[in-house]
This record gives sequence, C-alpha cells and structure tokens, in this order.
Amino acid sequence: MNTTPTSDMHHTGTTGESAGAPTPDATPEVAARSAAEASPASVVSASSAKPAGRLTAWMGGVIGLCLLLLMIQSGLGANNLFAFATAVAPMIVAAAFWVIERGLPRVGSLGEITASAAFAALAVVSRIVKLPIPDVELTSFIVILAGLSLGAESGFLIGSLTALISNIWLGQGAWTPWQMLAWGLMGAAAGWIRHTSWSRNRVVMALWGIASAFVYGWILDIWTWLAYTRIYTVLAFFGTLGASAPFDAINAASTAVLLLIATPWAVDLIQRTLHRGALNTATSTASSTSSNAGTHGVATH
Repeated sequence: MNTTPTSDMHHTGTTGESAGAPTPDATPEVAARSAAEASPASVVSASSAKPAGRLTAWMGGVIGLCLLLLMIQSGLGANNLFAFATAVAPMIVAAAFWVIERGLPRVGSLGEITASAAFAALAVVSRIVKLPIPDVELTSFIVILAGLSLGAESGFLIGSLTALISNIWLGQGAWTPWQMLAWGLMGAAAGWIRHTSWSRNRVVMALWGIASAFVYGWILDIWTWLAYTRIYTVLAFFGTLGASAPFDAINAASTAVLLLIATPWAVDLIQRTLHRGALNTATSTASSTSSNAGTHGVATH
C-alpha cells in the first residue's frame, strides 16, 4: 500500500518540472528540447566550458619568448637574429594549435564548426576584396567578433587561418606566421573577455578594438624591425612603430566604429542562431533515435 502523502507527491512533481526534467510520458523530441533549453550554454558550445588555463599559460610563454628575443638580440649577429625571428613565430603558432587541438572535444557542435568556417571565409574575403576607402579593412573587426561569439580557441584559429588563407592570394612569406600570431592573439583576447561586462559595453569594446588594432600593428612592426631594418637599437624600433602609426590608426578607427555599431546585438544574434540550431539538431537526433527504436521493436515483435 502506498502511504506517500498526496502533498508530497505534488511537491516532488513541481520540483522536477522547475528543474527542467522531462515527464515520464514525454516524447524523446520534447525531452531533448527540454534538456537543451535547460542548459543552452552546454549545447551551443562544448568548448566554452573548458578552462582558459591552457591558453593563459601559453600566453605567458609567448610573452616569455618575446622577452627572451629582446634580451638576446644584442648578442646575435644580424643574420642569426633574422633566422631566429623567422622561426619564433611559426613555433609559437604551432604550439598554440597543438594546445587547442589537444583541448577540443572529439565531437564538437556542428553549428560552432559551421560558424567558425563562415567567420574565417568572411575574414579572408574582407582582406582580399579591398574597400573603396584606402587602408580600411574589416578583417580585425570580424576576428574580434568571432572571438566574442565563439570563444578564445575558435577566435585564435579563425584569426590565424585568415592570415594563412588570404596570403595565398596576397603573397606568402616569412611574415605570414607573424600575421597569424597577431590576428590569432586578437581573436583569443576577444574570447577571454566574452563573459565579462566589457563585452556588453559599446564604448569599452570600441576602445578594445583600438587597442587590439595597435597591438596587431606592433607585433608586425617587431617583425619588420628584426627582418628589414637590421638596426637593432631602441631608436630604430620606435622609428619603425612611428612609420606604421598612420596605417594602425586607420585600422583602429575602422575597427572601433564597427564594434561601436555591432556590439552587443551582433554577438547576441549569432549566439541565438547557434542555440536555435543546437535545439533543432538535438530534436532531430532524438526523433531519429525514437524512430529507429520503434522500428526495431516492431521488427522484433
């Protein structure tokens, strides 16, 4: 004889419903959609729950290598330093790809993969197809938007692949890994702040775009100083920075204006689209599983 009070049974059912648990008679489609809606973040991106410790540690390694480069530059000849500068960026980019690949889930979100490919393609096209306004590009804005929408790992991959693929048309060279590193760091840095209040503030993001554009230019200026200037003095280094300042300023201004217009609604739109796609995928998978199970049961019977 069941002695459980009716009030307790009602309380238990209410708790289960508030937690988003499906009822026993719910169809697999409803169960999948309920579970997805209860935890949208886990459906949109499986990699967003991963700790940022790997990339943070790698970032420390990047800074350490840069400091090492500056410390030993006075003791190396011009040819040796050029060779070292040519090799250091590919090593850092390769290490970052290895760290990201080791941390990515084996089965990722189809929507996230599609969005990453779309962002990379859009960034490549924006760099190859020049706008009517001289020296104005949308590439940095797209890379930052990708990091804000998809996270640090995807942001680094999209930024790096943008430089690698676009240089197939614009020209490959020893500078390509430095461009990959600079844009990769831009996308990763945007991913690091995606869950902070900064990403919701238009003015802050505009300032972030200015800072990111100048840091991108300074990283490439380091390569220019080491590879072409061949005058390894502080004065020559700051002279290189000054020579590229007008171009960096144009890139910074265009990136800031676009971020001022597009944040945060563009990021919200992308994430809602990914979430909706994840819900549809979960529902389709559950429906297919239910159909297969029903067919198997009928055949067995």
